Amino acid sequence: MSLVVRLVPVVLLFLVLGGCSGGQAEAGPGPGGVADWLQEPYVGSVLAASSAPSGGGARVPSSDWGAASAVLSDAGDGKVRLAVVGSIREPGDAGFVIDGHVGAEGWRAASQDVELVIDGDGALRGQGAVEDQRFRFDGTISRDRFDLEVEIELLARNHAALPAGTVFRFDYTLARVADPGAMPDTDGAGDGRACDRIEWRSRNVANLSGGPMQMIQVPECVR
Repeated sequence: MSLVVRLVPVVLLFLVLGGCSGGQAEAGPGPGGVADWLQEPYVGSVLAASSAPSGGGARVPSSDWGAASAVLSDAGDGKVRLAVVGSIREPGDAGFVIDGHVGAEGWRAASQDVELVIDGDGALRGQGAVEDQRFRFDGTISRDRFDLEVEIELLARNHAALPAGTVFRFDYTLARVADPGAMPDTDGAGDGRACDRIEWRSRNVANLSGGPMQMIQVPECVR
């Protein structure tokens, strides 16, 4: 399955019909390193935007918002899993999961197609290519903040006639909050409601470690 379909919700409906980072972390990871980032979820929003190459002749939806979350957790067998999941047009349609290992310099995940690294200062960087799509990851993580930009570029015209050079960007702006009810409405819904509570729900997301889609438990803000 093409990851664009799962990881690019801003064009999801367009494809079916045939057709940021958001900010810097406020503090470094501190002496606990990766341990500071584990288990407790980050919640907030994702902004999806897209652009066609100059002279490409294709119309691409411009932007859309959704709720999102991220969590680093123990995946067993010495692995630490990063799950970043957003919901824009349908639950879990803007996300991925990838397993990595913790070493002296931070966390690293590498598959045949994608590599992601979080260094000891909380800088998150990565890149890769899957089928005819190039991926780039750029962000920061701290005890309190998780900010990530995911960029996907089409390397060839796809089945929906989107030309090579079309770029999709996802800006995840997430934070940890002691009181979920104090978190402002930032997912673009416009209803002004705060987060009442955080619930863990099953979502089927793209597995960048290789293999099929994977059903995982992800934290979601409930309003």
